[in-house]
Amino acid sequence: MHLRFLFSSLLSLLFSSLLINCSTTCSPNRTVTNPIFISSLSSDWYPQDHVELNATLDQYFSEAAQRFGVVTNPNLLQILIAPHAGYRYSGLCAATVYRTLLSKNGDRNRHFTRVIVIAPSHHLSFKGIALPSFSTYRTALGDIPLDKPALKALRRNPSFHQENAVTRVYAQEHSLEVQLPFLQKTIAHFKLIPLIVGEVTPAHLDSIVESLRPLINDRTLIVISTDFVHHGASFGYQKFTTHILDQVRQIDSAVIESLVHQSLQDFNTVMQETGATVCGKEPLKIVLALIKKKVFQPVESRLTCYYTSPQREHDQETVADKDALQSVSYAGIIFTKEKSSTLALCDRLTAYEKKALLTLARRSIENQCMPQKERVADALLLPIKSQALTAQAGAFVTLTKKESGDLRGCIGHITTQEPLMLTVQEMSRAAAFHDSRFSPVTRSELSELAIDISILEPPFVVKDWKKIELGKQGIILEKQRASAVFLPQVATEQGWSLETTLQHLALKAGLSADAWKDPETTFQVFEGCEVKARED
Repeated sequence: MHLRFLFSSLLSLLFSSLLINCSTTCSPNRTVTNPIFISSLSSDWYPQDHVELNATLDQYFSEAAQRFGVVTNPNLLQILIAPHAGYRYSGLCAATVYRTLLSKNGDRNRHFTRVIVIAPSHHLSFKGIALPSFSTYRTALGDIPLDKPALKALRRNPSFHQENAVTRVYAQEHSLEVQLPFLQKTIAHFKLIPLIVGEVTPAHLDSIVESLRPLINDRTLIVISTDFVHHGASFGYQKFTTHILDQVRQIDSAVIESLVHQSLQDFNTVMQETGATVCGKEPLKIVLALIKKKVFQPVESRLTCYYTSPQREHDQETVADKDALQSVSYAGIIFTKEKSSTLALCDRLTAYEKKALLTLARRSIENQCMPQKERVADALLLPIKSQALTAQAGAFVTLTKKESGDLRGCIGHITTQEPLMLTVQEMSRAAAFHDSRFSPVTRSELSELAIDISILEPPFVVKDWKKIELGKQGIILEKQRASAVFLPQVATEQGWSLETTLQHLALKAGLSADAWKDPETTFQVFEGCEVKARED
């Protein structure tokens, strides 16, 4: 009897323990004091082993550094927009965003002490925002403490719900959890405010903003968790059957442009007109409302990355329509208090944006070489309308033969009122087909051509030619109606001195070699950023 009683007691104790553990993570009917929520996603989303997860994240950060560099002050960041798919699809894109938090030598950020992650609910429908009923979030990388005083303050607003079923929201939702290991790898010490968002009405929006306002300061980081357009039959959004990824990109571009403009009204209009299947639309509304209500200091945006699931899966830029029938778009965007005007010209564009311009230039030339009936509309070739790519800037496009280095075409605008992306598209075609010094480029030549883009700042007058900074500044020589220009890199590539450069510039203008010395000759200079394709 004694053994039977002991066995029965042990079973009862074990069963009670299981109930208590379950109530911590699953039960909608039990209140638990200071519970720990253990990450609930499987390794299909991201590795659940500590060592493997660390190695996976390190790999993504390394690849992001090599392919998607961004120059920014990590302590001036305010908002991050990052994707939330399984890491094999969106992990690299997310790494391009979170890597901006690290110091130049890769140390974790010690500036931010509070992180608010705003994520959409994919599985349960409710109004307002679901608050957690636990105080610690545990992932394979360790425990993250929640900001209990902040969460307590939020509970006073009826738009924030801590209902009995809330725990089930967190147990089922992936969009918040997939962000946490990235935060653990990039911020040294922080308290977390996790928010899972249901439907947000305009009335909700105003009250949510005012409740969040006191929690946001210089040391608060906002993370918006969202993927962009989901296209295909399985998503109930199948608008295109040809040029699928080009057309999907234009919808993504319209959505992202509204974010760049920081306009909630534009965002709502784009969503209504396109029906774009952006799963994080409610979190995006919240952050745009926060910006509109001036909760932050003025911020500017940078596009760290953009690609689609078929491109990631096939590891190539161009994917055939038959392989792009189901597609999810991923974009990385940061909002920073750092003014782009304080950065060097080349640092104002991210590595992704530079690559996007080179792709645009090459595809625009290739497209023009195609038979008329096979050409794609020019608009479909355009990249995402980021802040840097839509800024007004002059640009030259230079074509050279890869093997010999011989010039094959070069045309540009030093100044223009057009967005940079349109200038590059126009000048790439002009260099290929309308440079009077050369015959038009043919289709057979395309693979042998190297493309070089020079992005230019507005020129200014120098009265003393000796003050021209050779190799750093481009030069415009003018005498009466004659003029000529050299880009900043020309003199360096040719190994010329300043005097020799000015002689060649005078000859290019149709003047005598010594005409640059004439008092009537004037000079303007400008700085530029040279963008070349990587030689991998």
